[in-house]
Amino acid sequence: MITVEIAAAVLIALSVVLPARGVIPRNRWFGIRTTATLRDADAWQRAHRAALAPMCTTAAVMVVAAVAGCLLGQWNSEPLLLAVAGAAVAGSLWSTWVAVRASRRRPESTLRVTPPPGARSPSR
Repeated sequence: MITVEIAAAVLIALSVVLPARGVIPRNRWFGIRTTATLRDADAWQRAHRAALAPMCTTAAVMVVAAVAGCLLGQWNSEPLLLAVAGAAVAGSLWSTWVAVRASRRRPESTLRVTPPPGARSPSR
């Protein structure tokens, strides 16, 4: 079982690492796929870069739990499997939430400072 748990952790990490590095472009099969993240290539990239930390943390927790269970002689226990699966689900939800928030944010290059109504421009 430890092999399956570690393989799942690697796949979970790769689902964000590869799109964040630009190896996998925007698509409907691999990565964090929501309406917000699929909006455009910039949103896709921002979302996956933002989700790197939560998803890699999730993968690390899964691997540590699997190795700890193995060292404790519980390498084939149902509670350990449920704990690792729960970590995967919780981490995926956390990463998706972070990714969607990042993809909805406008890039700083498009932000403009607008003066309040009635303010005089510096050129006057």
